[in-house]
Amino acid sequence: MKPAVLDTIAQLIEHRFGVVAEQNRRFDWPTGSVTADLYLPAPLHCVVQLDDPNHCTRQRAATIRAYSPDTPLNYDVRRYLADTRDGDTALAEADARADLLPLQYGLNPTVRIRYDEITEPLDDCIIALLAKRFAYHAGTTFQKMIDTAGAKPHSTDHWRNL
Repeated sequence: MKPAVLDTIAQLIEHRFGVVAEQNRRFDWPTGSVTADLYLPAPLHCVVQLDDPNHCTRQRAATIRAYSPDTPLNYDVRRYLADTRDGDTALAEADARADLLPLQYGLNPTVRIRYDEITEPLDDCIIALLAKRFAYHAGTTFQKMIDTAGAKPHSTDHWRNL
C-alpha cells in the first residue's frame, strides 16, 4: 500500500503545483541521516512520512512527549500519543529526527499520514488528507510557501480541482 499512496501523493502534487516529488530523499544530520518517504519541493518544501503500524507505538508517543512545546508538527499528535502498542525504540527515534528536519533544514513541518487514515477511493482520501494538513498551517507555519493564491492552500476547497 505504501508505494501506491506515495505515488498518488506525488502525482497530485505534480498535477497541482507542477513540481516533481522525490521519493526516499536522504537528509544528513551530524548524528546520522533521515530518509524521507517523500520530499515535496517548493512551494510546499516539506517531507511526507507514511506511517504503518510499526510507527504507531508507545515508544513513538514517548519521543513526541519529549518535543519542545513549540515544535511545529503537521499531524494529529493526540492519535500518536494514544498509541500503546510496544515497538522499536530506534524506529521511534528515526521518526523523531524526521519530525525535527524542518528545524535543521528550514523546511515546513513534516506531514505524517497514518496507515489507519487511508481509505478508498485513494485519490479522494489523499486529497482530503493533504487539504486538511496544508490548510491547517496556511497563514502560519506554511508562510514560507510561495505567496500566491495558486500555491498557498487556504482551505480544503482549494484542493478539489486536483
